Amino acid sequence: MAKLRMAIVGAGGMANMHAGVIQKIEEVQLTAVADINVEAAQRLAAKHSIRAYGDHKELLKKERPDFVLVVTPHPIHPVITVDAFKAGAHVLSEKPMASNPADADRMIAAAEKHGKLLGVMFQQRTEAPRRKLRDMVQGGELGAVYRVEMVSTWYRSQAYYDSGTWRGTWAGEGGGVLLNQAPHDLDQFVWITGVPAEVAGVVETRLHSIEVEDSASALVRYANGARGYFHTSTVEQPEVYRLEICGDRGKVLFDGRTIRRWTLPAAISEVTSSTKESMPASGAKEEVVEVPAVPAGHGEMTRDFAKAIMENRQPLAPGREAIVSLELAAAMILSSHRARPVSLPLNRGAYSRFLREKCRTSRFKG
Repeated sequence: MAKLRMAIVGAGGMANMHAGVIQKIEEVQLTAVADINVEAAQRLAAKHSIRAYGDHKELLKKERPDFVLVVTPHPIHPVITVDAFKAGAHVLSEKPMASNPADADRMIAAAEKHGKLLGVMFQQRTEAPRRKLRDMVQGGELGAVYRVEMVSTWYRSQAYYDSGTWRGTWAGEGGGVLLNQAPHDLDQFVWITGVPAEVAGVVETRLHSIEVEDSASALVRYANGARGYFHTSTVEQPEVYRLEICGDRGKVLFDGRTIRRWTLPAAISEVTSSTKESMPASGAKEEVVEVPAVPAGHGEMTRDFAKAIMENRQPLAPGREAIVSLELAAAMILSSHRARPVSLPLNRGAYSRFLREKCRTSRFKG
């Protein structure tokens, strides 16, 4: 079987994890790594018997990889990605794809201009329960959805933010929990239930000495009138994950592992207008949804991207879909700072001006 030649740009902790996983993927051959920290690149290269570079452009020129996995801080994803497309390589980017949706737009445009694939490492899309949830919602099993609620909290100490000068800064990250910990949650929020039309966000810095948010909440409105709530933070213990989706024919509750489902014998909209009882019993049937185990995770996402190249199809998380979660994060931030709801698609100019001003006064200078 012919293998695709793959390279990694970035040699930090995530890159080391990816390099180990990639060795088990039969469709690809890892050939090289690049990082401005040459010693880090050399350590990773020595561990996996590949070549090391201190400049991604040199890697692209000398190695001519079929595709590149970008595992650098997300504000510099766009530059590396566009350079890779110009060099003839496809790109799989770690999340989030950028810190500003306008930069992500340029990544997408460059992919289309050069006829290359752009994917984002949203590996939760490979997990069977999440795929099942999406099928249930989009297949109409719950009827018309009228409420969505996701709460996903993390915890980070001040020491975590103090461990890197870029952490918790506008210039270094472009945001806080929404850009660092929550991108997978935001992607699942829109991938499973759809894209909101309007966002009313509240972001706060509650416990940490940082420039950006450590807590974020939003009320959202969908085009069909449905409502949703999203909350994330790095200030809560114990951490929690909860996704509840309510529809006309029942609801589901997902804790990150198990799907519990309540199915109604008749649609609420029908019963409400036809019943003669004031408070009729729901008659809901409760069950745990059985989902067969399937391979999932970072390796499966990389394998899917390699196969997408081979089969000339879109990957599981193409750039045009992955950008939506970044838009949602930006909309929450902009809405909070403006103290009014923000419509999606996001006004790129307005957000770019906001972000430039925040970066101008940021303590991180690169």
